[in-house]
Amino acid sequence: MSADKSTQTTNRSLSHCVGAAARVAFIGSTCLALIECAGAVVVTSHRLPGHVWPRDLIVAGLGKIFLTHAVLWLPILLAFSGAYWICVRRRKPRRAEPAMAAAFIVGPLLVTSLGALDAGGWLSRATVVAASVGLPLMGVAKYLGMRFIVRRLRDRHFRWLLNGVTAFAVVIAGVGTVALVRSPLRGPASYRVRGASVVERNDASRPHVLWIVLDTVRADRMSCYGWPGGTTPFLDAWAEQSLVFDRTVSNGIWTVPSHASMFTGRSIREHGMDHTHLWLDDALPTVADQLKAHGYATACFSNNPWISREFNLATGFDTAQVTHYIPRLSRFSLEHIQNQWGITPRLPWLDPDSAAAITNHLAAQWLDAHADGEAPVCLFVNFMDAHLPYLVPKRYRQMYMTAEQVDRSYDLTWSVYGYITPQLSLRFNIEGPDFFPQSDREVLQRQYEASVRYLDDRVRELVEMFERRGLLENTIVVIASDHGEYLDTHGMWDHRYLTYDDVSHVALLVREPGRTEGVRVTTPVQLSDLYPTILTAALGRVPAPAGHGAHDLVALAAEAPPSRVAVTEYNGPTPTRISKERQGATPAGNHRDVPQIAIQDGQFKYIASADGRRELYDLQSDPGELNNLLPAQNSEAERLAQALQTWLDEVPTSETARGQTPTMNPAVLEALRHLGYVEPEK
Repeated sequence: MSADKSTQTTNRSLSHCVGAAARVAFIGSTCLALIECAGAVVVTSHRLPGHVWPRDLIVAGLGKIFLTHAVLWLPILLAFSGAYWICVRRRKPRRAEPAMAAAFIVGPLLVTSLGALDAGGWLSRATVVAASVGLPLMGVAKYLGMRFIVRRLRDRHFRWLLNGVTAFAVVIAGVGTVALVRSPLRGPASYRVRGASVVERNDASRPHVLWIVLDTVRADRMSCYGWPGGTTPFLDAWAEQSLVFDRTVSNGIWTVPSHASMFTGRSIREHGMDHTHLWLDDALPTVADQLKAHGYATACFSNNPWISREFNLATGFDTAQVTHYIPRLSRFSLEHIQNQWGITPRLPWLDPDSAAAITNHLAAQWLDAHADGEAPVCLFVNFMDAHLPYLVPKRYRQMYMTAEQVDRSYDLTWSVYGYITPQLSLRFNIEGPDFFPQSDREVLQRQYEASVRYLDDRVRELVEMFERRGLLENTIVVIASDHGEYLDTHGMWDHRYLTYDDVSHVALLVREPGRTEGVRVTTPVQLSDLYPTILTAALGRVPAPAGHGAHDLVALAAEAPPSRVAVTEYNGPTPTRISKERQGATPAGNHRDVPQIAIQDGQFKYIASADGRRELYDLQSDPGELNNLLPAQNSEAERLAQALQTWLDEVPTSETARGQTPTMNPAVLEALRHLGYVEPEK
């Protein structure tokens, strides 16, 4: 009997000790999540003063970090704790203590440091410091605390203290977890903005504006433009009640000049924004400036760091939030290890997008605050999910890839060739594509399609936000892309070079209030036409003149002019990129460096390069621009060359000082480096 009683006592003691170990592990995970989340908020806020950090997403980020720690460390710590107490029961504790020390100290330090090394820029350095200093101290504290706890478990007051601290940790972890479940951080594949009650408004004379830009989306990869992959089911239906412009030409081939043209109604030649000048002149009124001046509540939620106050492209917006930075508030080292090692995500909150879900979440909150006011609203949204590295949740990848290709797509992000963005934007275009096999190119092409499909769902969600709030019928809805993407077409990837339709042919759908039938418009139009189009629909007039040749697209669709030309300008890549390409010294690379201008009339496209090369393509019979018709079609080339010369003579050159660039915040610089716009650090 005494032996049985002794065994029961030992088992009860062991049970208490294992329970204490579980509580210590739980408390430690919660504290570590608090430290990481607080550190990310402090460092991010310091680097990006003036940005609004949503409290609900910060708390959700805490929950994300805690859950990740819990999933990773709690089983490990409990296993080691169990092993330790088994050794205690067998009276061989010394054999287990080194293992416990490794679990509590070396493990967290190793994993967090590995993940932090490639986290990127300032956050990487901050995380390495935290890993090198904070985690060992916490590990030692937890280890010593365990030994202290074991000795004090018989103390009733100590048990109350332990229970109190555990309860506090439960509250913190519980609040964070609930916030995570209600937020887009829980997993963008399944997250949808919650519904809102319908709001009755009596402002039929004041149309609202919903302006969506699908950054880096090629028109010919959208099923509403004929792509067979079913990439845009919502937009396919939306096109049936919209003006769809089949031949929309971007004024530029990358974000800054294209958005400047959309916002001001001017060509690059007129507004001057490009690699050599990254500040929008205050003298040029934008759509947002005009709407704000006439009583509109204006907001810009942009995934793209370029569309910000940093470069004056967010001028006129009362609210201007760059959502690209918000996911940084919930970074955890395991997420970086997953990327670096090419691990296919198993946890939904570690399967991210490029912040499209966060963008819609914040847009919905903004609408909740402004939809029931007297002022009409203008909401501008830029989505970056179709931009390298094509971050899209696994569920959408599975729509276009085999299981093997899905796994490979995660490998390609980081683990195979290094970070994929500079590999494609620099190495692929400069050294050549030989290092990148055809099978991997196909994987990324399908991943790009998956990104477009994902964005279609996010566009649907935005439109439904307006519909649920009773705004949609009195809203002009503009859905456009700013430029396209070379996807191993013309021997290139990314979108930094030349003026082929791969990057200059973009999507544009416009639905003004009252329209119920769709119309396809084949006349060439430009993104700069959106300036007079939106202002005319919203205000009935254009308060300040647009640039040369900009037209109201609604009126243009009704009039159906017999002919019109559209121009795309390319002023060459950045000087640093030119220097790198000169090292390769290939004819194709040298040609990509020279400025180029293209003009088209809907059928023929004429391209003039500064190195003297001339090209002519029949876009109807050769949409891929593979067969240069010169000199066989010299008469058509001469006609378009004369039209181009007339355009150059009539369009004034910007007087904006060239060569001046704003002083970039380090965090903005790091974000642009991550996206491939700034050359990687040596």
